[in-house]
Amino acid sequence: MTKKTVSIWAKKNFIYWFLENYRFANDIPAYILQELAQTEELLSRLKLVVNGACLRPLIVIATDGIGLPPLLYLGRDQNQTEPQSIIESLYSNEESPIYLTLYFPDRSTSEPYLTVVEETKELNQNQNNHLLIDFELSLWSQGFKREQERAAILKQIDQALAEGKKRQFRRLVKKLKEL
Repeated sequence: MTKKTVSIWAKKNFIYWFLENYRFANDIPAYILQELAQTEELLSRLKLVVNGACLRPLIVIATDGIGLPPLLYLGRDQNQTEPQSIIESLYSNEESPIYLTLYFPDRSTSEPYLTVVEETKELNQNQNNHLLIDFELSLWSQGFKREQERAAILKQIDQALAEGKKRQFRRLVKKLKEL
């Protein structure tokens, strides 16, 4: 089987197309994608994959309404959601490929996406499917926890408004935006 190689130009164009056509729960995924698209060194190491269950470092980005966390960076030894830490990690591992998997409504049929997806070393199909299911369940679980935290913050915001606590209200709104 010949391994597909995707050009830097194709990856860059795809990222800009994706940013133009999809929305995120917050601005952080767009910031990370912009950083990838604007940096040739990062683009040269970037590999878009469908199944990132066993690949590290992996950036997982989900569009709004999917039910997954908008951004998660799975490093070799830690997971991160803070954008500056993610960018620093990407630059610090100069030799390592960067894997990116995207979750959006029509990902299985999106021609632009399927054009830039690169093959990865496959395990047997059955094992591969189990790993992908486990991986996506863990992502869904994290998304569920995020939604629970969001609901709790919204409840605290309502309470701060009812009690007239402006400082607490501003702090909670900032926390909600970062979520």
